[in-house]
Amino acid sequence: MLGAGLIFVVPPIADLARSIDRATVNGGAGGMAFFGTLIGAAPFFVLLLVRKYTRVPPFIRALRDPAQIVWLYQKQVSGAYAGSRAMIGLANGSVLEVMSAGQDLLDGAARLAPHATCGYTPQIEAAFRANPASLRRF
Repeated sequence: MLGAGLIFVVPPIADLARSIDRATVNGGAGGMAFFGTLIGAAPFFVLLLVRKYTRVPPFIRALRDPAQIVWLYQKQVSGAYAGSRAMIGLANGSVLEVMSAGQDLLDGAARLAPHATCGYTPQIEAAFRANPASLRRF
């Protein structure tokens, strides 16, 4: 679908490039080279935009597969970026930190993953570091 849009955009740009090329004083290919570069780089920038706007944040992926969530807790941060963070521990050993998320996100995640351990203690953290799957409650 995206390719069809590019078909309609490229011919007008090519016509504009030819007109600028004819308008160059020395009759050189300065204008055509510029627009050739522009047209050559356009697919790259289109792919970057598509990737940026279709990427799913990691915590959304975790919520889509709640079986991977093994640990949930809230962390308070002080300093320049003070506030609460929702921390989501996954079965692969990674921890997702969701900024500007309060208790509501954790409550929702706990309903999605009732098997996950909730809360923080140093003992829970040590168990998570040793074997994340051990925090699953059955």
